[in-house]
Amino acid sequence: EAVRLWLPSEIPADSRAGIGKPGLYEAEAVLRRVQCSSALETLRLRLHTKCHFIMFRNTYMRGQRKTSRARTLIDSVSDGVDSMARKYHRAREALFWLGGEE
Repeated sequence: EAVRLWLPSEIPADSRAGIGKPGLYEAEAVLRRVQCSSALETLRLRLHTKCHFIMFRNTYMRGQRKTSRARTLIDSVSDGVDSMARKYHRAREALFWLGGEE
């Protein structure tokens, strides 16, 4: 859905004092750590898949039609890799703004 949650990491640091319930920042930090871990795992799997698609294409495919179809498939996997990398970077940045790990 497109509903904005307004998590604590989206509030400027100088405006955070006294806003929200106790433990809210810690809860978001846990959420962001899990989100980072999940995004990295998915990223690893998609990179592994992309590598295998490329090796398969290079080994078994000949001709413009077959390699063009393979390129389309590899590009779609690459788009997934890019989206997971962006998801990881957003979660990591939010964790940094919360004062979490460097």
